[in-house]
Amino acid sequence: VGCQGRVISVEPEEENFRFLLKNIEINGFNNIIPVRAALSDFEGNGLLYLSARGSGEHSMLPRSQEKINVPVHTVDGLMRKLRMDSLDVMKIDVEGAEIQVLKGSNQMLREHRIRSIVVAAYHYPDECSEAINFLTAFDYRVVVDRCYLYAVLREEYSDLSRKKCL
Repeated sequence: VGCQGRVISVEPEEENFRFLLKNIEINGFNNIIPVRAALSDFEGNGLLYLSARGSGEHSMLPRSQEKINVPVHTVDGLMRKLRMDSLDVMKIDVEGAEIQVLKGSNQMLREHRIRSIVVAAYHYPDECSEAINFLTAFDYRVVVDRCYLYAVLREEYSDLSRKKCL
C-alpha cells in the first residue's frame, strides 16, 4: 500500500486486538486503522465463538460453547463511518463467515467501489461455490487457487489482460 495507502484491520477479540495494536506500534506503522469489531451482514452486537484450538480460529459461526458479545459492522457501514469511498483490495478470512461479510458489502459491490477481493473459502464444502456465485452476480471475474478466491471487476480484468507486464 505504500506510505500513501491505508490499511483497515478489523479484529473483534480483545487479546488479538491487543496483539494487532502492539504489532502496529513495534513496526512504527502510521497508516493502519485498527477497528475492534467483527464484520458480518448486520450492524449492532453479535456473538463471537471462541475456539479452544487457538485465537486464529474464533468465528461468528456457532462452533464452540464459549462465546463473547462483540460490536459488529457491515463493510458498507464501516466504510461510511470511516468516510472512505472505495477499497482497492479487500481480504476476507473470518473462519467461515465470509459470505456474511460479502453480503455486508452489498452496496460497495453493487457500485463497484471494491476493485479486488481475496476470500479464504475453505471453511465448509460449499463456501467456494457460494462466494463465486455471489461475486459473479456483481460482475467480478473470479479465479480460484488452493481454496482462495481472487476476484476483480470484469472491466479491471480486461484492462489487466491487455498489459504486457505488471
